[in-house]
Amino acid sequence: MSVENNFEEILTDESVDLEKRASILNEKGEDVMEAFFERPESTENYKKTQELVGNIVRLAHSNEQSALSMMNLARRDYNTYSHSLHVCILGVGFSQSILSDKRILEAKPILNDLHDLGEGFIYHDLGKSLVDASILKKVGPLSPVEWEIIKKHPIDGAQMIQEMGIRKRAVLHITLYHHKRMDGTGYPYGLTGDKLPVISRIAAIHGRL
Repeated sequence: MSVENNFEEILTDESVDLEKRASILNEKGEDVMEAFFERPESTENYKKTQELVGNIVRLAHSNEQSALSMMNLARRDYNTYSHSLHVCILGVGFSQSILSDKRILEAKPILNDLHDLGEGFIYHDLGKSLVDASILKKVGPLSPVEWEIIKKHPIDGAQMIQEMGIRKRAVLHITLYHHKRMDGTGYPYGLTGDKLPVISRIAAIHGRL
């Protein structure tokens, strides 16, 4: 069965080993994210990231072991252009475990919430697509000027997301505040403690991996 032409069917095929499905999702996802960061203005690339988030959420939500398999793979296999993909996988898996609390499930279904969070996680570093590769790949400490350029990426990313037509609060909060800390350190802005959106704190944890 061709992975390219039957991707979603393979992910939902219970006869395919779970770790194999997680591996296929990761490999396909890396290709999608590499293309997206090279051309974020492309409608087709954007559409593929939306489909990718949906597949991550569906596989994570199918059972607890699915989420764990994806998260374990993401922890083992990191590289520059796939960072956002892996933050999405880890964030969705972590959020799935939190939102699966019976008290929350009694209040409302979680799939829509997970998809919104997945979008936030996968787009959280979009602003870095505007940063010169020489800065992103620099070995050693950044200069003060380079550091100021890096610190702009949350605001730039939030602006790009809005230009793409995304207005979801969770997505914007994750993008803006994934480098903020409870004590007020980090960037941008000076929010502290409870003033920081809860979901952005989850993104901050996984964004540091």
